[in-house]
Amino acid sequence: MPEPELQNALLQMVGRTHPLLVHFPVALLLVAAMSEFGGIWRRTPEVGSMARGLVWFALPATFAAAFAGWTMSEREPLSRAMASTLEWHRWTGVGVLGLTLLCVVLRRKTAAFRCVLFCGALGVAVTGHLGGTMSWGEGYLLEPFQSWWLGWRKATVPVRPAPAALLGGPSELDVPEGTEPLVKDSEADSPPAKMEFVKDIQPILETYCVECHGPRKKKGGLRLEPIASAFPEGDEDFWTMIPGDGAASLLVQRMLLPREDDEAMPPKGDGVPAEDIQRVMTWINEGAHGPGLEQIKRMSPKIADERRLDPLGVVEPSKDEQILIDRAVAALRDRGAVVQAVAQRHYGIEVNLSLLRPAAGDEHLALLRGLEPVLVRLDVSRSAVTDRGFARLSGFPELRDLRLGGTQLGDAIAPVLQRSPKLGRLNLYGTKCSDVIFTTLAKFESLERLHIWGSDISEQSAIDFASKRPKLRITGLSPVVREPIPEVIVEPEPVVAAPPVPIEPTTPAIDPKAASAEVEFLSQIKPIFEARCVSCHGPKKKKGGLRLDPITAAFPEGEEDWWTILPGDSAGSLLVERINLSEDDDGVMPPRGDLLTDEEITLIEQWIQQGAKHSQ
Repeated sequence: MPEPELQNALLQMVGRTHPLLVHFPVALLLVAAMSEFGGIWRRTPEVGSMARGLVWFALPATFAAAFAGWTMSEREPLSRAMASTLEWHRWTGVGVLGLTLLCVVLRRKTAAFRCVLFCGALGVAVTGHLGGTMSWGEGYLLEPFQSWWLGWRKATVPVRPAPAALLGGPSELDVPEGTEPLVKDSEADSPPAKMEFVKDIQPILETYCVECHGPRKKKGGLRLEPIASAFPEGDEDFWTMIPGDGAASLLVQRMLLPREDDEAMPPKGDGVPAEDIQRVMTWINEGAHGPGLEQIKRMSPKIADERRLDPLGVVEPSKDEQILIDRAVAALRDRGAVVQAVAQRHYGIEVNLSLLRPAAGDEHLALLRGLEPVLVRLDVSRSAVTDRGFARLSGFPELRDLRLGGTQLGDAIAPVLQRSPKLGRLNLYGTKCSDVIFTTLAKFESLERLHIWGSDISEQSAIDFASKRPKLRITGLSPVVREPIPEVIVEPEPVVAAPPVPIEPTTPAIDPKAASAEVEFLSQIKPIFEARCVSCHGPKKKKGGLRLDPITAAFPEGEEDWWTILPGDSAGSLLVERINLSEDDDGVMPPRGDLLTDEEITLIEQWIQQGAKHSQ
């Protein structure tokens, strides 16, 4: 292990001792404060003098706990929602350390010593409360009283009926006009539930979920015991279970994620067995009946002629289609493929065969049959699929993203592409596709991104094709910077075939001098990375597999599909996407502290657009 990484690992271990070290100084300072208070109360100097001895022991213990805690906060991931709480926790901890030092200095000055000691005890309480908030969630301390208060109010105040709209269903933006789902009363018109919560569902939740989502802990704001807490009135858009729609429920989707996924539930230990997941889904589909859930509204049985659209425009599968979809998903997962919904409340599915070892072959492609109505993304990169196996596919009318990089596929894929008219992103890196493929791609109005590096497509044909499609971005053309990364920008000059006609400008004017100025990596970009990015993406830490120091590590050879910086394509670079997110988005970079300024973001975008050069 390299020395910086070993040092980082050792510091991370030191940081994780914080929960072990912190309780000792807390106890010492609180006992010292109580001892001093006892001396004041009983007017006995012997009682109060004990506090002066305790602070001597508390000082090194407080320093050790503060050092471990600060080290832990620098190296352990934390959501941006808790970033402010963490800052307060860290600095109040440092404040307690400072007050403990003052207690030692002022131990012979009774009045000053008492004042500082009592302030230190109060600081311990505040710091502990902030630490508990990060571990157990907001409002954990007062939650028992709030639960009692709400129960008392329900017993004395008439319950206001829930709104008549479908709670937890798609928003108006998700549902086209004339296809709103029907609603029904909670019990009047619904068939009796076949799945009993107490007997069939509660044991599953207690075994796999309640430890993190129960009375003692409420991770992510979700509580599953009592079950009524999972359906807070007024927060229907954030329910993780949608009564009547188990497949669209986030709880089920998280249970179905592969164990190596960071968002899989439960996060530790064995996953929920398939038969138990099916029970939970069936219970939700039947309306999520249970104790305290009489007031929630449930989705009516779906009507075939009024199927909904998800935000991507994928039509809700019919009952017969869903049977084939479930069968295909189960078969793919049995073979180790990653199959999941593209997002919550989406019908679209993404399939990733690129991670299978040994590499996926034609037999895996055959398992895709049945997913035609819902397959939105397909990744067979670095697989062993052949033209013959690919040609047997019937096409995927909802396919938007197809990644074939590192395969031996060639122009024989054209018939399948023709039957996938919504294709917007196509990766042909390292394939045997030639200029012939453009005859097929010319029919795609939705194509926005095309990666051709290492394929048999000629540069001139790619430029000619791109010149006729101003919205298309082609990456993978002739390198300008040979080491260590290829130049992959294509921005052809517009071809003027007719006399100029005055038109209204559709884009804001750009300063030609500023746009053409060469951005220097060492003097302009590297200082930004060092100040804002390297702490999480450098020699000591490599979050998300991204390392920006040295910059060559951001472009690993043979892994072009996973680069977060696409030279020549700032709009398509994940790095640019993340630094442009809003402050309240969990995916924003950097996750803590101030966001990048507009000037810094513009410089990075220009540097990437100019080829991400760093060796000149």
